[in-house]
Amino acid sequence: MKKVVDSTVEAETQSGFSQTENAGVNSNVLPGNIGARVADTLVPPLEGERIRRGEGTQNCEMDMEAQLELEQEQLCFKTPQKRKIKSKSLEAKSRLTSTEVIVGENFERLVAAESTINSLKAQNSLLMERLDDLENRSCRSNLRILNVPEGSESGNDPTVFDSEMLAEVMPEVFTSPPPLERAHRSLGPKPAAGNPASAFVMLRVYPDLSNVLAKKRAAFNPAKQALYKEGIWFRLLYPARLKVTFKEDSFIFETPDDANDFYEKQVLVQKEK
Repeated sequence: MKKVVDSTVEAETQSGFSQTENAGVNSNVLPGNIGARVADTLVPPLEGERIRRGEGTQNCEMDMEAQLELEQEQLCFKTPQKRKIKSKSLEAKSRLTSTEVIVGENFERLVAAESTINSLKAQNSLLMERLDDLENRSCRSNLRILNVPEGSESGNDPTVFDSEMLAEVMPEVFTSPPPLERAHRSLGPKPAAGNPASAFVMLRVYPDLSNVLAKKRAAFNPAKQALYKEGIWFRLLYPARLKVTFKEDSFIFETPDDANDFYEKQVLVQKEK
């Protein structure tokens, strides 16, 4: 009996091995504890650990796929923003280039404008000087009287004589003798008999100098006062120049600073010696 049972078990075991191979090592196919022992024999503990690791790897792969999908969605969301930023960057670069070109052109125009302004300033300064000189010369009120017989004043003051003569010759203009600043004969040799002499007359009723020229001439007053105290001969020339005679030498100064400098370095130094 025992042999029969053993043979039956052996047969069942062999049959179980066959089914296990065909079924992919399924312990449920084997009856009772025999299937469990067979499964334990075919699937060692290390293999079970590998299976569990495979499940963990599968879970990691799923997590990575989910992460990749999320990043892809974010990338798809950010791509339009990146394109928009890139477009704005290109636009800003284009505008910056255009601005640099405009700035360069404006700089060249500014340099040309400065050159033109400097030229116009020089021309304007020259024209203003000429205008001031013309105004002052037109306001000097000088008259030259010709064909006055030599010796007509008979020793009288030429200023009084010419004033009375103008009232006598031009009664429709001068109802009374006009006030004259001064009158003198023209410089030159005495004319021959029968040739009348000429005289210069300056009328006092007209303005002599413009405000600009009057200020220029008045600027020499300190130098004139200092020279007068030292007994040095000087003369104010037209329009605004100071002529000084010092030690038989003549000096002409165009500006008050030059005259003051001459007084300090020449007159005072000589006085101290």
